[in-house]
Amino acid sequence: MDDLEKIMLDERFNCLSMRVEAMEKRQKDMEDLISSVAVLAQRMGTVERNISEVTVNVRTLMEKPAKRWDGVVEKAILVVVGAVVAWMLTKVGIN
Repeated sequence: MDDLEKIMLDERFNCLSMRVEAMEKRQKDMEDLISSVAVLAQRMGTVERNISEVTVNVRTLMEKPAKRWDGVVEKAILVVVGAVVAWMLTKVGIN
């Protein structure tokens, strides 16, 4: 092998070495990206569960005033009915 062939082989070897190193770096970057995506997917699941819990809590809180209002209306109706019954009893003569 003459010097020119050695130089050409060395250049070819260096070029291939650089390409392999670049591919190894890309492979590592790809593995890091895959790991990051897995972590993001896990966090997304946690966020979705938290949002579901918050939605349930908000619905419960929104129902409380309606239940309170229903209770107030029910008591008001009972007071009115009681007053009417008391009035009717006093008119009939039962004291």
